[in-house]
Amino acid sequence: LNQNETVGGGYAAPAGILTLNDRPLLLTTRKLTVTNPLNTAITRTTGYIVSEMNAGNNTAIVQWNVGANNAAYVFPFGTTAAPALYIPLTITKTAGNTNINASTRMTTTSNNTPWQISVTQMWSQTIPGAGEVPVVIDRWWDIKSTPSFTGAVSFTYRGVENTTTYSPSGTFAAQNWIGTSWNAPVGAGPGVLAGTAAVSIPAQTLGTASPWVLSNLSAPLPVELLYFDAKLKENTVLLDWSTASETNNAFFEVQRSRDNELFETIDIVNGAGN
Repeated sequence: LNQNETVGGGYAAPAGILTLNDRPLLLTTRKLTVTNPLNTAITRTTGYIVSEMNAGNNTAIVQWNVGANNAAYVFPFGTTAAPALYIPLTITKTAGNTNINASTRMTTTSNNTPWQISVTQMWSQTIPGAGEVPVVIDRWWDIKSTPSFTGAVSFTYRGVENTTTYSPSGTFAAQNWIGTSWNAPVGAGPGVLAGTAAVSIPAQTLGTASPWVLSNLSAPLPVELLYFDAKLKENTVLLDWSTASETNNAFFEVQRSRDNELFETIDIVNGAGN
C-alpha cells in the first residue's frame, strides 16, 4: 500500500470481500480498514498480509470493523522474510461492539529491539532477571480497540524467531504489557525452532492492554501467580500479589535490583505450603 485503504464496501449488503488469492499484500507503513463485519471478509489461498515494520511504533495495521458480530476472525499475516511463512493471528470474539486493530512484527535482533514504544522492561519471573534474550520470542503483537471486547487469541510465530536460550523447545505462553509491568503469562503452546507454532490463550478482555509477546514457561514453578503489583507511595514501594495455588511453597523471597542484573534479598514472606 502507498496510502491508507478501505475495503469491504460501505453498505450493509452486499458486503465486499478482500480476496488475496496467492499474493502477499504489503502494508508497508499503512493501515488497511475492513468494513465488512463478517469473518469471511478476507479470503486467501496461499496469500497473506505483511504487517512488518522494524520500529517501536508499528503503523502497518489491519483494522477490522467487526461491530457486535461474534466469530473467529483470522488476520492472515505472513512474512516475506526468509523463510516466508503464513503466521495468522486468530481472534475469536465472544462479546463486545468494537473495531479491532491488529499488527505484528518480527525483530532482527535476539533482544527484541526495538521494543514497543510503551515498554520499559522485559524482566522475567522465571530467571529472574532480564528476559528479552533468554525467554522471549523475537516477535511483537498489538491488539487494540476502543471500547474493549472479550475474546480468545491464537498467536502464530516462526521457529527462526525463537532464539531463546532458556529451554527453547519448552512451553511458551503469552504476556501483555499493562503500562508499567507485564501481566502474568496465560495460555500455552510449543516451542519450535523451525516451521511455525501457535500459542493460544483463553477468552479474556482484550484491546486496552498491549503489546503482546510470547515467553518461555517450561521451568517448573511451585506457585501459580494471579498478579503482582508494585506501586510507589512517597518513598516506599508497596508490593501486592496473589496466587491461585501453591505447591510445597515455604516462602516468597522478595528481591530488588538497581541494574536488572544483580539482585539482593530484602524480605522473606511465608507461603501457604500447599
